[in-house]
Amino acid sequence: MSLETDIKEAFEESMGTQGGNVKDILAPKLSIAIKEFLKKQEFRVVEMEIPIDVVHIKTQNEIAAHLDATKQFDMMMVYVGFFKECLVTVQDVEVAGIKPFAPIVSPIMTLVNKLEEKIKKVVEKKVEKSVIIPPLHIEDGHDGGDLDVKGNAVLSEKIGNSPTQKSKKTVIKLFQSDIQSNDK
Repeated sequence: MSLETDIKEAFEESMGTQGGNVKDILAPKLSIAIKEFLKKQEFRVVEMEIPIDVVHIKTQNEIAAHLDATKQFDMMMVYVGFFKECLVTVQDVEVAGIKPFAPIVSPIMTLVNKLEEKIKKVVEKKVEKSVIIPPLHIEDGHDGGDLDVKGNAVLSEKIGNSPTQKSKKTVIKLFQSDIQSNDK
C-alpha cells in the first residue's frame, strides 16, 4: 500500500468514531502509515566526516635510505682496494729477474689487510646504529609514488537522543526522485 492509501484508511476508520476516540484511533494509524512509508525509503548520505582506521599504507616503490656509515665504508674500501693494487704492482716489479720490492711490500700488505678488517668491524657496528630513514611524506605522489591505502570507515552508534561527536557532521537526505510510493 501507499502512504496516501494508508492515510485515507486511517481517516475512514476514525470517522465513524464518536467523541474523543477519533484522536485515539487516527493518531496511531497515521503514525503506523508514516513509519511504514519511511521504512520503504532509501536515504542517501550526502555528507560524512568520521574517523577512519587505516589498516594498510604501502608505497608502490622502494624508498631510498640515507646510510652515511655505509657510504663512508664504501669509499674507504675503494681507497684500500686501490692501495692494495698499487702494492701488488710494486711487489711484482722485476729488475734483472729479481723482485727487489717484494720483501718490503709483503709486511705492508699484511698491515693493510689487518687495517681493512678493523675498518669493516668498526663500520659494521656503526651501520647498526646509524641507519637513517628520512621521514616519509605520506601523500599521493611523494616518497615512492602512488599510495595504496586500505582501511575501513565504520560508523556504529547507539541510537540515542542526540548524535555523538563521530556523526555530528553526517548528513542524509531523502531526494524527491528517490521516494518509493505506489501512489499513482
